[in-house]
Amino acid sequence: MAISQSTITYKQKLEKLEYELLKLKKEGSGKSSKISLSLKGVWKGVKVTDSDIAKAKKSLFRSMK
Repeated sequence: MAISQSTITYKQKLEKLEYELLKLKKEGSGKSSKISLSLKGVWKGVKVTDSDIAKAKKSLFRSMK
């Protein structure tokens, strides 16, 4: 049974991804779990209404009644 080139490529990609995730886990284990990340400018031009915020809160905190 021959192994296709795409199968090898996917396997290599998955192995590399696993390696990177383990590396990130090790690097982050000694640091504080609170990471400050600024999203300013990520959604430039997007308008968020009060209704959008209310819907998000309702969805997010649905189980906390």
